Amino acid sequence: MATIVGPETSNTPYFTLITTLDPDDLAKASTLLLSAVEARPKLTQAFRLEVKFLQENAQFQICLDPVLWYDVYLRVNPRLDEAVRIAREYVTSIRTQILPEEDGPFVVEYDEIEKDKAFIPCNKIYLIINPNVTIISYCCDENPSENCCYCPVLIEIKLTIITDNEGLVQRSEFWRDLIEQRQRLNFHSIAVNYGRWETGQSRDKYAQACHAHVHLLFDREAWEGVKGIVTNKITLSKLNTRNYPGPNYLLKDCTELEQQRLQLAEHQYMLASITKLSVSVENSNKSLIDAISSLTVAINSLNRLVEDKDKKEYYNQ
Repeated sequence: MATIVGPETSNTPYFTLITTLDPDDLAKASTLLLSAVEARPKLTQAFRLEVKFLQENAQFQICLDPVLWYDVYLRVNPRLDEAVRIAREYVTSIRTQILPEEDGPFVVEYDEIEKDKAFIPCNKIYLIINPNVTIISYCCDENPSENCCYCPVLIEIKLTIITDNEGLVQRSEFWRDLIEQRQRLNFHSIAVNYGRWETGQSRDKYAQACHAHVHLLFDREAWEGVKGIVTNKITLSKLNTRNYPGPNYLLKDCTELEQQRLQLAEHQYMLASITKLSVSVENSNKSLIDAISSLTVAINSLNRLVEDKDKKEYYNQ
């Protein structure tokens, strides 16, 4: 397994690591990268783990929130000009690499909690304390049966955490299952969010604690292949709404970095440069004045010598 390359070396908001496709190595790589982030607690507020699968290995990359990256790694740099240069070069490189976004169709965003998005509500009769108490349960099957539903009330009372994103990627079993699914679905990468990037779209504390989930990334050809496998019309209509990519998060991150940190830092650097230039001009003016004064004295002395010489020649005639 290769060594982790961090932001100090790359001058970017990334931790990177390359490993084999062995499930145990993939789990170990996840643990190493998560530990690297947790060593700087502020970074854990928001970050994303991305894994790109190649022919014989996997490229891991932790993408930090660029604002937090600036605060932890660049703001402490005593040289403001260097910090501004590194941040500006990163923003420029991202905007150069990413093509203009393709406009997708209009999509309605429903204001629903995470469980409502992930499960289909259904009514079941359960025995809890009193017999025949009706409660709301949730089901992931479009034709609910008794054994496919679960009761969120029972789970929340027990305070049982099923799993979260951090624990998920450190399990060899997860990577083994994922590689098997990749052979069938042909996705090229995955992304897993942490911190506020994980919980930002969920208003349900239960979903935040227990709903571990991984984003699968497809190219257009592979995505069409996935839809070809689906026979259910309702499921297919949901997949069709994902035919167009969403807003590019890297461009959004660069905009936030500019607005929240970089523009102010560049302004401070410009003011510092102007002040430094003003002092330099004042020193240059003082030096010029001193030089002119010295030159004036020298000219006056020369003129006196010439006058004295002329007087001597006049009296010697």
